[in-house]
Amino acid sequence: MKNLSKKKKAILLLYSYIILLFIPKIKDNKQASKIVYNNSYSLTDDCCFASYNDSNIYIINKEQFESASDINPNDIYILDERDGNNPNIKICDSYKIKSRKQIIEILNILLEFENRYPSNWDRTVYSMANEWLIHNVCYDIRIKTVRTGDVDLDNDDEEKYESALNSIINIIRNIEPESLHLYLPCDVKTKIKKWYTLK
Repeated sequence: MKNLSKKKKAILLLYSYIILLFIPKIKDNKQASKIVYNNSYSLTDDCCFASYNDSNIYIINKEQFESASDINPNDIYILDERDGNNPNIKICDSYKIKSRKQIIEILNILLEFENRYPSNWDRTVYSMANEWLIHNVCYDIRIKTVRTGDVDLDNDDEEKYESALNSIINIIRNIEPESLHLYLPCDVKTKIKKWYTLK
């Protein structure tokens, strides 16, 4: 990024902002979501924490996830990793959930989980939603798909994603400018090549 001129950085920032605004916007279902909490849930059991629309939400630890044999692709699997120095909750395959409404509803379920089973994990819905949407954008344009297919909602990332602008800047900092065009759809590659030839 150090070699980019201010004009090129501004264009790249603008493009990232456009992606952030338009890619994740998928029409939300107008129907109210039905969330049912499982009152018999326990941190040590492999049962779901809540049912959400047509999916079950499993909040489990890493060992439970690795030993799970019956993974339903319609269910949402969340890893509870709140016991370390940097408390974290990881949404597995978060890229599958694109609706802002669904993302916020799932994040509110996580806050309810934290309320019932308190820890040092401390995130705001706004910051987590920004982080999730940024991961989805990166996954959609094929940037580090192994990392961006899931979203880690750890405490250290709260400040990074407090604003959408900070989120975009974090994306740009992690992209090698020379290889950026490799990640983008074909119609955008031509534009990127033109941007990098600007004097």
